[in-house]
Order: sequence, then C-alpha cells, then structure tokens
Amino acid sequence: MPIECKFSVAPLSQDDFHAVDKTVMKHAFDIQNEFGRLCDELIYKNELAYRCQQDGLKVQTEAMICVSHDTFNKPYFLDMLINCGGIYELKVARSLHTNHSSQLINYLLLAALHHGKLINFRSSSVEHRFVSAQLTPELRHWFTIDVSEWDELDEASRHLEQITSALLSDWGSFLDIDLYRAAICHFLPPDHNRPVEITLNGRTIGHQNICLLNENTGLHISAIKEGPATYRKHAARLLKHTHLTHIQWVNFNRDTVQLITLRK
Repeated sequence: MPIECKFSVAPLSQDDFHAVDKTVMKHAFDIQNEFGRLCDELIYKNELAYRCQQDGLKVQTEAMICVSHDTFNKPYFLDMLINCGGIYELKVARSLHTNHSSQLINYLLLAALHHGKLINFRSSSVEHRFVSAQLTPELRHWFTIDVSEWDELDEASRHLEQITSALLSDWGSFLDIDLYRAAICHFLPPDHNRPVEITLNGRTIGHQNICLLNENTGLHISAIKEGPATYRKHAARLLKHTHLTHIQWVNFNRDTVQLITLRK
C-alpha cells in the first residue's frame, strides 16, 4: 500500500477528541509541575503515556506510518496515538513553530485522521495548540498538474514529469513538501546534488550545491503558495549566474502542482 498505517485507525469526532484531551492536558500540566521544564522529550512522553493509560485511555507510542512508492520508502513515527484517533506530538522547544503544526498536519493527512495536538514542555508553562485536518484521501486525489509552462526538454525532464504524476496518483496532494522532494530525488542519479559555480562578469564568486537533472538543467522543488511570481524572479536570477541553461521547477501548491521550465 502506498500509505500504510501500522495501527488501527478510528477517527474521533471533535467532541470525543476534546474529552480525551481534557485528560491528556491535566496530566501534561501535572508532569511539568513535578519534573520541571528541562527534561528530555522521551521523559515527558513516557510519563504522559503511562498516566493516560492508567486513566483507561488506549495509548500507542511511536506508532508507524509507512509511505512508499516503488523502491522509495519513508517511515514516520507518531509520538502518541490515543484511542486510535487522536495524534499528539510532544516538543521541548523554546516555543511552538509553524513547522511543528505542518508536521502534525502531515501525520493527520497520512493517517486520514482529523484531530491532533502539539504540546511543548520546554516553555515556562505548558504550551499547547490544537491542529485539525478535514481533507480526506479522496479529496486529496482531486488535484491538477499544470504543464502550461512546461517544456519536456529531454528524457530526464520526461522522467521527472512521470515521477511527479505517479507520486501524486499514489499519495495525493497536500502532503509535506519534504516527502515529495525526498521521493523525487530518490529516483535521480546518486550524484544529482552537485556544486555549481556562481559567477558575475566572468568572476567566480563561489560554488553552491544545486540539484541537477543533467549537466545543463537544474531542478527546484517547492511548495510556494503566496507570491510565486516574486519567487520565480529570484530563481531566474540564480540561473543567470550559473552555466545552466534551464531550471525545471516543480511547485506543489495545494491541489495544483505546477511544472514550470525556467530558461536563460
């Protein structure tokens, strides 16, 4: 299966999740009061799981989701899955960040669950944030691949388009950009990430690692949702100062995936 949960899945209603969360958060605050805010994440996770289990909740730690396509395989491990339907991610960070929310949304989408929560034990008082995802696997497979600005330059570009289409057919859209990037790069030659000379008026300024489809074509993968025109200008400026003739740009923008050819 392209996306396989190694655990039973039973989506919780919002009311059911909030009932579970009331118990979880009581223990989270009690644990920080008892242990302080300087322990490792594993200490908080073990104690929180134990106390929730003592209260009759079904708790799984490090529950695995396996995402695969052909020879590519990526495992994800959930900090805590409660009652088969609520995902909890624990942090020991200065503060919760949008990247933490994105991580949890990715887990919810992969598991086809709707409710989760971030809990940060490092802050002076326990910091917590609800995260929800209403997109179903069926809705995530309603996507468009926009090739209106795409040139199939050669076999490498054709292969890139085929890989992108196959991944979306298997997994759907809206998932974490790092997952799509890792999968696409998995099917490129091993030396695809190479230093490229950056020049100005014939003067070498330095070298920058760039993902390459071949000697003359770079690859850029992004998830730009706002301001793609501005982003495009900056990509063109980078291209101008290399020996490359093209950059093939794959942009995962929610339910629209854009394949764009940038040229000098």
